[in-house]
Amino acid sequence: MTCPIGRMDARITVQSPAVTVDGQGSAVTAWSTIAQAWAQVDVLAGNESTAGNARQASASSRFIVRHTSALHLITAGWRVVCQGVAYDITAATMAPARPDAITITATLTQ
Repeated sequence: MTCPIGRMDARITVQSPAVTVDGQGSAVTAWSTIAQAWAQVDVLAGNESTAGNARQASASSRFIVRHTSALHLITAGWRVVCQGVAYDITAATMAPARPDAITITATLTQ
């Protein structure tokens, strides 16, 4: 089964974390771009809550991309950037029914 190319209309960037040390000796997470790809983006769930005067929003999305050797390395803890918004990857799987695609599940970065 092939990927639905026509639905892959969002350009995403997949990034991996790297801990570096800043000028003051503190550990800082820097993001390194692993790959850019076209993806089908589906919003799975969204929630907004209020605690006092603070509002918190959460969203879960699914990104479906074509399988490549660079994207085969994706793991939880990496992130996806789509239209300037960062999402923390919670899972990346290749479905047996679609071996040519990788499904990435991610939550909106707070």
